Amino acid sequence: MIHEFTTANGLKVIGIESHKSPVVSVQIWVRNGSADERPGEEGISHFIEHLLFKGTKKFKVGEIASMVEACGGEINAYTSYDQTVYYITISKNFFPNAMDAIYEMVAHPLFDPEEIDKEREVVIEEIKRSHDSLSRRASRLLFSSMYVDYPYQIPVIGYDEVVKSVTPEHIRTFFKERYSTENMFLVVSGDFSKGDLEKQTEKTFAQIAPTKLQERPRKEIHLIDKKTVRVEHAPFEDSILYMAWPGTNVLDDDVAAIECLALILGQGTSSRLVRRLRLDEPLVKSIGSGAWTPTTRGFFSISSSFNPDMLERVLSGIRAVLESFFEHGATAEELYKAKVNFLSDEAYSLETVGGLAQKFGGNYDVAHDIYFHKKFYAQLESVKLSDLQRVARKYLDPNKMLLTFVTPQDTAPAEKLLQEWNFKQPKLQSEYQKELVVHFQSPSVSSQDVAPVKAETYKSGLRAFYRTSSVAPVFNFRLAALGGSRVVGAEQAGLTELVSRVWASQTKTYSENEYREKLDRLASSVYAFSGKNTFGLVVDGLKESETELAHFFSDTIFNFSIDPRIVEREKHMVRESVRARKDSPAQVAILNFNKLMFAGHPYGIDSLCEGNSLDHIGAQDIEKYISNYLSSANMVGVLSGDFDFSIWHKQMQEVSEKFSKKTSEIKMLPLAPLGKNEWRYEKADKEQTHIVYGFRGVTITSQERYALQVMEAILAGQGGRLFLELRDKASLAYSVSPLRLEGMDTGYFATYIGCSPDKADTALKMMKEELMKLVDATVGEAELERAKNYLIGGHDIGLQRNASLASAIAFNEIYGIKASEVFDYAQYISKVTSEDVQKAARQLFTQKHVVSVVGAKEPSPAPWL
Repeated sequence: MIHEFTTANGLKVIGIESHKSPVVSVQIWVRNGSADERPGEEGISHFIEHLLFKGTKKFKVGEIASMVEACGGEINAYTSYDQTVYYITISKNFFPNAMDAIYEMVAHPLFDPEEIDKEREVVIEEIKRSHDSLSRRASRLLFSSMYVDYPYQIPVIGYDEVVKSVTPEHIRTFFKERYSTENMFLVVSGDFSKGDLEKQTEKTFAQIAPTKLQERPRKEIHLIDKKTVRVEHAPFEDSILYMAWPGTNVLDDDVAAIECLALILGQGTSSRLVRRLRLDEPLVKSIGSGAWTPTTRGFFSISSSFNPDMLERVLSGIRAVLESFFEHGATAEELYKAKVNFLSDEAYSLETVGGLAQKFGGNYDVAHDIYFHKKFYAQLESVKLSDLQRVARKYLDPNKMLLTFVTPQDTAPAEKLLQEWNFKQPKLQSEYQKELVVHFQSPSVSSQDVAPVKAETYKSGLRAFYRTSSVAPVFNFRLAALGGSRVVGAEQAGLTELVSRVWASQTKTYSENEYREKLDRLASSVYAFSGKNTFGLVVDGLKESETELAHFFSDTIFNFSIDPRIVEREKHMVRESVRARKDSPAQVAILNFNKLMFAGHPYGIDSLCEGNSLDHIGAQDIEKYISNYLSSANMVGVLSGDFDFSIWHKQMQEVSEKFSKKTSEIKMLPLAPLGKNEWRYEKADKEQTHIVYGFRGVTITSQERYALQVMEAILAGQGGRLFLELRDKASLAYSVSPLRLEGMDTGYFATYIGCSPDKADTALKMMKEELMKLVDATVGEAELERAKNYLIGGHDIGLQRNASLASAIAFNEIYGIKASEVFDYAQYISKVTSEDVQKAARQLFTQKHVVSVVGAKEPSPAPWL
């Protein structure tokens, strides 16, 4: 049920009542973004987003996040070009708390000068982090080149010189002028009543004194009007290429056809660009196409990430795809697939209250119409093959094309190649096929029908769990087996990564192209996964497609076919990932940490490869691995969502019979304690230093894991100690967090931070201090309760998704933990005492430690050895 009303002070309120789960999402949308800033204000909107968390009349610094997390909720915000959004997801029992928190943020922020100065450092760290990101650099080059003298040229995050110099008075004035009730709207979705919404709105947002909105008329928008090339050198291993053409806005009648064109060309594993440049020939690590359609004017783009040596071949492949599309057009099957995939988004969006709020909020933001998505779907259903050809020729003009390229190599050769490159729009040679009809009925947002979990044990010992729910017409099936990288030695490192890449790619029934085409047509997926301790298959799909998806699952597990050609292709892609790993220094820091923490154990082996280990892995090794570890006694199946029990029950009976005679012995692999403190530094030409500092932890089944989870929650979140001490108070970093891993044999507990090199020594010292505080003193009752509620609330919010529930039950059962713990989680966490936390801290943090550092400058290692 949808509710709409406007308060006396002019605030629009939208309520989406849905009793699917006992959770609510509260969002305040502010129609102000970085595009509303004037020269000298670049980044002020994003800065204000940060500052609204830094104290109000009612809440001191950190108290809003602490209060929300103490209620088991999640709070965050984001700033874009055209809007800023603040949101909380929380149990329905704390709906008033969520309303009060966001009301205080947008009505009574303090903008304390001292806190403003502290937060400047945090935002500057965030800017530095963006400079170390290849994707951010490429996106910035794209936008700054596409728009001519328009605010979209400027990064949303702004410039550090503005953040350093903007005054508290300027911030207060900007806030007062832009955060007017007529420039904001409230969206609430989830388990509430209209009366609840009206009552809580009247107590909070309706009390905001109306202020006059300071209009900020934007310049007339101009995009490039001729072929333009921009090449930028940057210190990365990989490169990113964008091809972009001036597009249109979200209200244009062409949008549905443009979106279909984007999906056909470069979305999904059966799309033309992915097939041509990633599957048929592995030229790129990733490639895709999309349309950005804001309320002003956006663009259509093709983006790809690859080894810079491949530029010429990538360009050739893209040209072939584009010219083939112009010459032969799209097929009826491709258009059908595009429509089904877009229409299926409606079903998937119903799983969470946050997804509902985002959808309806986005509708109102761009069109002042909460039902705008229905108009888009109606437009989508009417798109014809001739429309695709028309919009492709209209928008993909080779004479109005932007080519941007970020590369670690000399820019001159790339710029020359891009200046010379182009494509043609040959005349259409094929007749349009008869179009396939797509009918779509929007599912309900308010019905609720969730059954208890049903457990089945089949004759062979295979266990399965079924949980039916009509919350959304989607389901998730997960089949998990013990195995993972821990059963593979260094000589075959990378084997399980290849299993996850090639197992669900083709069968004896379907070729790779047929397999991917059919799944994309169903707007669903079947894929393999592999971790340190497990591997398996996942089916994620629509209720209406479950019969076909059950067949796909059966075919993938019984008739899988490992093609040596696909194996060699994926080995090449793994090597490419290893080559470019330095582009992700945080990932490198964690990898090095694992190598030291788990030296001599499979957990310390690089799961992608060790040396030339990939050279020794072939299709037969993958087949052998899957066959060895798939046994009824070693597998668990879990199905959650809207499905027909009889279909999947039959499938699991067949699986049980097929693998009933097989056994897989999984041995424990003990690991000796660390004999000394370990330190590793790796130099990286980056603006930030990444540090991981930690200790050996416990196993998955250890009873102490609950205390460690509470300990992690004490440190985590915006109300946690690491955030409050190292970010809020000391302004050391934008990103700081605890890390926790529990494996079958051992685990770790660690802290991570990304900060400027000159702050690294202080960061390490303070991370240690925070851990030692847990050793030296028990946690106070209020802080302990906050941590417990944060865990329990996050757990419950996560279980809105079928995938999360299926995963939690499957992994519990496979590790010997009762499936029921997923639903009884609050009981286990509630029993943890402050003494339990201190005992766990003393057990862990008095051991030898490991420090892994990646950055431009090495901190002093002496205190840590």
